[in-house]
Amino acid sequence: MSLRLLPLVLGTFAIGAETFMISGVLPTIAGDLGVSPSAAGSLVTVFALAYAFGSPLLAVASAGVERKRVLMVAIGAFAAANIFAAFAPSFLMLAAARVLLALTAGAFMPAATAFATTMHGPTQRGRAIALIYAGMTLATVVGVPAGTLLANLASWRAAFIGVGALAMLAVLGVAAILPRLNPTSGFGETKLFCIRRVGVLVVTMAVASTSARA
Repeated sequence: MSLRLLPLVLGTFAIGAETFMISGVLPTIAGDLGVSPSAAGSLVTVFALAYAFGSPLLAVASAGVERKRVLMVAIGAFAAANIFAAFAPSFLMLAAARVLLALTAGAFMPAATAFATTMHGPTQRGRAIALIYAGMTLATVVGVPAGTLLANLASWRAAFIGVGALAMLAVLGVAAILPRLNPTSGFGETKLFCIRRVGVLVVTMAVASTSARA
């Protein structure tokens, strides 16, 4: 499998870490921003809903845009949204940041899946998708405990800054390693293939994010 996919795996890892680490820092956020634990839990629901509804729309809206540009803008905006969340002065601003995080993640994941599948032949596409999803799996195993530990040692804001730094590394990796890939260069033949799997990913992330609140 091509090593050029590693920036996409890193981006997926950063998205997964931010998506799921929130459940471990909700009590700290609630105390710091002066809201109830149940109100803080709505940060999970807001993200899940924004991702579930925004991801398919953004995938369709960006279908005609050059793939590398989509990836760089999406993961770059995700990094910026993490910094915005880290310095959010109020709960309302943090909720707005989580909406931005969901939308940028929702733009990156379908583009990453499409990019990975387009770069490989039909017999390797399954492995390419599995590698992209490995970043999400690794995030639940390593990223979430690390983010929670960082939040406990420093603050919940530091956890968002850490994820933002990972996302910036992914931006640099995409810029330096991945080739330009126009949507006409093989993207059309994998579009339906990716949309089906994007739908599965959207449902999975939405359910997993909502269950994290419980």
